[in-house]
Amino acid sequence: MGQEANAIAIFFGLVTLALIITAHAVPKWSQTDFVDTGIWKVCVSRISACVSIFDLTVPAGIRSAQAFCILAALPTGVGLLLSLLPFVQPEPHSSIARIPRIMFGVAGVAMALAALSFVGYVNTLSSLSGTKYGASFIVAWVSVVTALIAAVVSHSGFKNAEMA
Repeated sequence: MGQEANAIAIFFGLVTLALIITAHAVPKWSQTDFVDTGIWKVCVSRISACVSIFDLTVPAGIRSAQAFCILAALPTGVGLLLSLLPFVQPEPHSSIARIPRIMFGVAGVAMALAALSFVGYVNTLSSLSGTKYGASFIVAWVSVVTALIAAVVSHSGFKNAEMA
């Protein structure tokens, strides 16, 4: 069961990484009738024009979402690389074998913090302009779930390998 669980953890880790990249790239964290806001771009829907967030004065909620998204992508990559180790070396050292589940857990927490920091930004705007959450925000929360699934599956694979 150890190798199968590890393969499942790798699958969920890859899905998590794809979702984190999608949440980074697509400027749909919040939406109004006219403006789509991402963590890196703001797009005006009516004229199909986007401007980089670096050109604007950005609220702290967006800046912290940017930081936490980057902090989520890095441990996901490390967790994926270390999840491949049992396929190369059948008996990895137990302390190294524990690292992927920690990395996936850290990624899940970081993406949750990214989404929560963005909530404050949207709540401030929603009272003024009818702002609602967009698809990228939902993708960010799905990446939290998949990262935590990868951590749990990685942990169960490690426990099963220890018992065998």
